[in-house]
Amino acid sequence: MESALPAAGFLYWVGAGTVAYLALRISYSLFTALRVWGMGNEAGVGPGLGEWAEEKFKVETRTIAVDFASEDIYDKIKTGLSGLEIGILVNNVGMSYEYPEYFLDVPDLDNVIKKMININILSVCKMTQLVLPGMVERSKGAILNISSGSGMLPVPLLTIYSAT
Repeated sequence: MESALPAAGFLYWVGAGTVAYLALRISYSLFTALRVWGMGNEAGVGPGLGEWAEEKFKVETRTIAVDFASEDIYDKIKTGLSGLEIGILVNNVGMSYEYPEYFLDVPDLDNVIKKMININILSVCKMTQLVLPGMVERSKGAILNISSGSGMLPVPLLTIYSAT
């Protein structure tokens, strides 16, 4: 019976250490979120970045309808944006395939690969390339890249989506 006590004491400290570690990680995450969203400088976002943004700030918005699966859309977008002072770019376009599937069993695999690269990767790079020079010239602007959490961990049967 006495030989079990040292093992129980060891397991107690392993458990206590794990709980402490998780508590610190969660606290750090909450502190970071509070710092960014709660104490952030709201003056850094709004009409000061440019005349084109959200309705809340009483500025104009413009829509340019394009299919990001195509590669030949960026001249149209460049033309549509010419003369505008873009203050905020939100890269929020993305796609996955219709349902989880083994890589080699994805229907029309070559087309899916091309579309996902164009939509999930190329669009972020090209839109940033179109808008960033004006932001740098004015010394103000913000680019928000939205992505999926699937890119952080391997996701079985969604390999192309996770990779892109």
